[in-house]
Amino acid sequence: MTSRNAFWAYITIITLGVLGCGGSAPTPGTWSYADFEPTSANTCTGDLVDQTNGTFELVENGADYVVKPGDGGGDFACTLDGAELTCTRSMSIPVSGSNAVIPGNETAVASTTSDTMEGTRSAAVTCEGSDCALASSIGLTFPCQLEID
Repeated sequence: MTSRNAFWAYITIITLGVLGCGGSAPTPGTWSYADFEPTSANTCTGDLVDQTNGTFELVENGADYVVKPGDGGGDFACTLDGAELTCTRSMSIPVSGSNAVIPGNETAVASTTSDTMEGTRSAAVTCEGSDCALASSIGLTFPCQLEID
């Protein structure tokens, strides 16, 4: 897996085209996601968005929720306000075979309807380390704003 693909394995969208919730509160359990694209606010360059479908586990945690991505990335801590589910996580992704790390905070916001969640996922993408200049060889420019809808 290339560094670029490893990065997007962690940044795979979880909040669009998701099936399986009812009412305004999402139903805990396994959810599927699909059908997402970068938005016009996306300033990250290169062919970065891994548009594969996938799953995640939604776990109720008292009045809050936890999203456990099926891609092996870190968990999202989520709060529900009415029909809006807001999830955040910190990330620090080492770029394989280099002295570079992609740190940041990621946010996903989804509105629930009768049987779906729809939303946007965003992250401020930066790079730390002496090999960050190599990112330009695969079409990356830092810093940039990732936004997927």
